Amino acid sequence: MTTAVSLFEGSIFNATSLAVALFGFIAGTFGARWARRALHPLNKALTFKLRSVASILSSASRGVTGIAVTRNGVELENPHLATIEIENSGSHAITSGQYDQDRPITINLGAAVIEVFKASYARGTASIPFKHSANGNQIHLGPDVLPKKAVLTLQILTSGKPVLGPISEHLGDVKIISLTENQLATAPRRNSKRSIWYTALAIVLAAALGIWIASVFSTGTQGPPSISISSTPRGDKDEVPEGSAMKITGIGFLRNESLSFIVFDGEDALLEGHGFISDLRGTFSWGITAPQSEEINAAGPTKARSMSLRIIRSDGSTIAAPFTLLGS
Repeated sequence: MTTAVSLFEGSIFNATSLAVALFGFIAGTFGARWARRALHPLNKALTFKLRSVASILSSASRGVTGIAVTRNGVELENPHLATIEIENSGSHAITSGQYDQDRPITINLGAAVIEVFKASYARGTASIPFKHSANGNQIHLGPDVLPKKAVLTLQILTSGKPVLGPISEHLGDVKIISLTENQLATAPRRNSKRSIWYTALAIVLAAALGIWIASVFSTGTQGPPSISISSTPRGDKDEVPEGSAMKITGIGFLRNESLSFIVFDGEDALLEGHGFISDLRGTFSWGITAPQSEEINAAGPTKARSMSLRIIRSDGSTIAAPFTLLGS
């Protein structure tokens, strides 16, 4: 059975690191989005957009062609068709109860409103009508419900060119945003630049969080552990003079793994050490004094003896490295 520790060992370490980095990216992205909302909260907001204004027949054209536009038998002066969108750009629905004393939202168009052809928003495939009325230059909306992210569309016939004039409302803490045709033409560029900055911020935060998570949860091992031995004064390969400064180096161990060592001559432990800890990268470098053995000097002219350095890991397994201890 695979244990929690084994997930960070051997060949699956890279897959584990990738999963941690992916988690960091996702967490960073949502963190950036949360930060954006925290810095720029729009709990309740309505955005009014004058999408289009089209002249049906100008006064100059009427004088030349003699053509007139009438509605219900009444001739219209400088008639226009306008489209206005009201988007609930906040994070909550606008409810009927928010209209103080049932007073509606009033839009002054600066031109006589002849008729409102459409006042509705989409919900799935259905078109939901919105309560409205018109009086002179003004359109009155509500009280009615506008769900969050819903877009209320108005199509209006006016006598004279309409503008998105003053907006009167009694909705309490609802923020009102008004955008004209010229402002709408530049808004996408501003939003695009803002999105780029937010995306860049999300990537930076995700990378930083991924690195932090990897450093905390990864165990540091990236391959099979190994150890090497060197000494000062330096002998030949795998040769260590007795009493010299002996350096033990290890790589590929667990992060902060408790280790101990034994210098073993095949029969007896000549030197033991306990309480050593690997670093955050799963490596270590220890300095000890090489053991001395009277048997080496009594062994003849070679004055050498085969030894074994054994590293005892936290799970009880051992890793051995042979070396030759040289007599003085």
